[in-house]
Amino acid sequence: MKCPDFYPNGRRKSILCKNRVLYITYHHFPTIDSTNSWAKRHIEELQPNECAIITASEQTHGRGRQGRKWHAPKDKNLYLTFAFFEDIRKAFLFSQIASLSVYDTLLQHGVKATMKWPNDLLASGKKIAGCLTEVDAATSCIIVGVGLNCNMTHTEMQDIGQPATSIFAETGRLSCIEVVQDMLTGHFLQHLETLADCSLEKQMRWQNMLSWMFGRPIRVQTGGACIEGEVLSIAPEGTLRVLLRDGTEYVVQSGDVFV
Repeated sequence: MKCPDFYPNGRRKSILCKNRVLYITYHHFPTIDSTNSWAKRHIEELQPNECAIITASEQTHGRGRQGRKWHAPKDKNLYLTFAFFEDIRKAFLFSQIASLSVYDTLLQHGVKATMKWPNDLLASGKKIAGCLTEVDAATSCIIVGVGLNCNMTHTEMQDIGQPATSIFAETGRLSCIEVVQDMLTGHFLQHLETLADCSLEKQMRWQNMLSWMFGRPIRVQTGGACIEGEVLSIAPEGTLRVLLRDGTEYVVQSGDVFV
């Protein structure tokens, strides 16, 4: 497979998003602390009608949810962040379309994934990707980060500290990270272009990816509490409805789920 060159830093294209033109800019770094952190530091440099796409060959301080370290070795995986200005009340919707974009990208590489609430994608029951959405309330900037394991071997993934897999581990084929990046970016931008027309369809697709969890016993670590129960459903806005052992219902806004 021939790999395209990384897109040059600066403007590359524009799209029509909800009746406005959105300019796409690319920023690539050989090494960076975190693509999400870079976006947060450079919010003031972004234009109102700009979507910045930040990528790196290596992250030295990659982050997951709750500030957890994301294992990010050089030239092995995709580390990518989208940063743009939008209504921050819709932040979870953009997290959903990021998950759908990763799912479709994996499918193109022959990997069938499922989703584990709230932001993990699994293959063969192991984590293959995660999405981290952050907002800057002062500027209404939404920052959507994606980490996708591409070419890590089983031995390399032993350092992650949880069951993990990669495109290579699932298929036995090495992936061109630039091609994976191009596919995922294309899916995400296409979702942005059709956001107003197909938001219900996207929500239904996202919920279907999580439907395997319905009726399953789970444990949720949320804040300082740990609850146990059975998944009832997941609302369109992303909250998790859990039936507790005492028969009461508990709505989880955020937390870590163990199935």
